[in-house]
Amino acid sequence: MALDKLVDSAQLDSDLASVANAIRTKGGTSASLAFPQGFVDAVDDIETGGEDYLEKRLTNTLTSYSNETITSIAAYSFSDCSRLTSLWLPKVRSVGSNFLLKSGVTKLALPSLAMTLVSYTFIQAPLTHLDFTAQSSIAVNGLYISTLSVLVLRKQTLVTLANINALGQTKFKSGGTGGTLYVPQALIADYRAATNWSTILSYENNQILPIEGSVYETQYVDGHPLLTT
Repeated sequence: MALDKLVDSAQLDSDLASVANAIRTKGGTSASLAFPQGFVDAVDDIETGGEDYLEKRLTNTLTSYSNETITSIAAYSFSDCSRLTSLWLPKVRSVGSNFLLKSGVTKLALPSLAMTLVSYTFIQAPLTHLDFTAQSSIAVNGLYISTLSVLVLRKQTLVTLANINALGQTKFKSGGTGGTLYVPQALIADYRAATNWSTILSYENNQILPIEGSVYETQYVDGHPLLTT
């Protein structure tokens, strides 16, 4: 074997990391990838569109879905997809009601979602972790999710909470097992004093923590690296 080329190892590592991140994003996964076979296997596992996607949707064999161009999701789009565990829709700004009804998704980041979270948007979704960046308000029953225990709000201004019932079915509820709210460090005092948030955060077992210094400083709750602008 001829060894006749010099390689910048730092640049090579950086390039491989970029390729791996692109594969993970496209495949809707946060798993580590070993070069080269891990890259090959991950590409082979990426869900494709068209008839393949439709067949998997109709036969409930869809396990992951990633789309980086669509900006809205219709109601019931992924309902009853019980095997779907990974969903990556970074450009989606609005979603229809019940779009995750009885799906298998437990951790979801919607960094571009900008609509007010209205009643029952996520009803009967098994979500334990939710992550929002552009969200500015949550309506009554806006997070009607009995399993929700971690909520990350990245917006640099306070996200308003219309009523304590917005979190009334979650682990954050009065008498619940407790939830953790992650927000920017500079806004913690504002959340503690804000209408309805102050009540939620006063319940036993609930806590508010800074995003800075946590695992969510560099990645979303589903493991995807933070988008850069």
